[in-house]
Amino acid sequence: MPSFPNIHLLIAHLSLLFGASFVTSCAIPAHSETEAAELPSVVANSGPTNDSTSFTPARAIDHALANNPELRAARYQIAVAQANLKWAGRLNDPEFELGANTDQWGLNDNESLVEVALSQKFPLTDRLKRERNLSEVDLALAKAEVHVAEWNLAAEVRQATVDALALQRQIRLRQELKGVLAELAGQIEEAFQVAEASPLDLTEAKLEVETQTRTIRELEAELVRVMGGLRGLLGLPPESAVAVSGNLDEPSGYRIAPDAEVLAQRPDLQLSLLQQRRAEASIALARSRRWQDVAVRLFLERDAAVDEPEGLERNTFVGVGFSLPLPLRTPEARLTDAPRQELAAAEASTDALAAMIRNDITTANEELAQRRQAWAQVTAETLPLARQNVREVRESYRLGKEGFVRLQRAQERALDIEESAIEALHQYHLALARLRKAAAADVSERSD
Repeated sequence: MPSFPNIHLLIAHLSLLFGASFVTSCAIPAHSETEAAELPSVVANSGPTNDSTSFTPARAIDHALANNPELRAARYQIAVAQANLKWAGRLNDPEFELGANTDQWGLNDNESLVEVALSQKFPLTDRLKRERNLSEVDLALAKAEVHVAEWNLAAEVRQATVDALALQRQIRLRQELKGVLAELAGQIEEAFQVAEASPLDLTEAKLEVETQTRTIRELEAELVRVMGGLRGLLGLPPESAVAVSGNLDEPSGYRIAPDAEVLAQRPDLQLSLLQQRRAEASIALARSRRWQDVAVRLFLERDAAVDEPEGLERNTFVGVGFSLPLPLRTPEARLTDAPRQELAAAEASTDALAAMIRNDITTANEELAQRRQAWAQVTAETLPLARQNVREVRESYRLGKEGFVRLQRAQERALDIEESAIEALHQYHLALARLRKAAAADVSERSD
């Protein structure tokens, strides 16, 4: 094979690129001190630009919980429930009555009657107390519904940041490779001008640069989509530039047991238990309504009547009256049948949800363990083989035993494995995010 200036140096650079650790924060097991020494990191973390706002996953969650517009609107329901509680458990306003009559169209003896009265209804049971208890539960329900919204929002933000970090690493890997391939294509073109390289090698090198350019654009477009969604979750205006910083840490033996304490942290289970409490409060309120309210009436009368032989006399009366509706008592079953069915439904829903949460956490733990094993297999077994293959093909190419196409295929295979390692880490952190959501870890840590 003809030789040309610096080509071996560039091939060595390619070998080092494909032998590099795919993440700076995840140590790839080295098989020897020599191998470890020749594998510099090439996938640095993608940091924020000067005009962008940078968020770590944890900071992004905090910012979203404080600024998400949909969540802010949902919190107004708490204010509504507080206003309803303020006026719950109070007597209805009294009624003012005014009446007057005359015999002007009768005997026309100037007889008349004027009456002024105040009427107030009073419950015979503890209905007012039960109404206030129900309003207190409604307030707790409103807060629980907001907590559920926060829980879902935190999970969405964590997933978006994980996706962004993985895409940034894939883009950085492709950019590094494109830079090396572009330099290599330039060297091959110079050698081709002096007939020291074949046109096939030159064409393949240029095509590979264009392939990497196209792939980078596709990855960048996907990153724009992910960051746009994250910007909306964060409650930032469309013109805001957002960046995600941080690391996708090396997989660990993280696990969450689905015990009673973890289950109690789930916002949707808390909401279900409150719905159960509301059904119980509704039953108590319905029972308190089995006796109708009685009305007490205070009145003042002023009349003018003819009393023979004295004639027209005036008099004033003050009195009290009671009004009892009939029937005074409503059958309890008529009032409580529907609330009792609501309670039974709420209890069944709570039991089903608790079982589902246990299953979700168990499944998430199992998936996380599988993802960790997949990552370990790629980084400890497949990746070292790919590195070794690139080194061997590089040496054969240097000695003229292999052509550029064979070297290109070895590089492509190594690149695929590098991206598989990134994707394995990506999927591990997505599984970790699902486990944290199943155990409500993000919201529970912020409420402590």
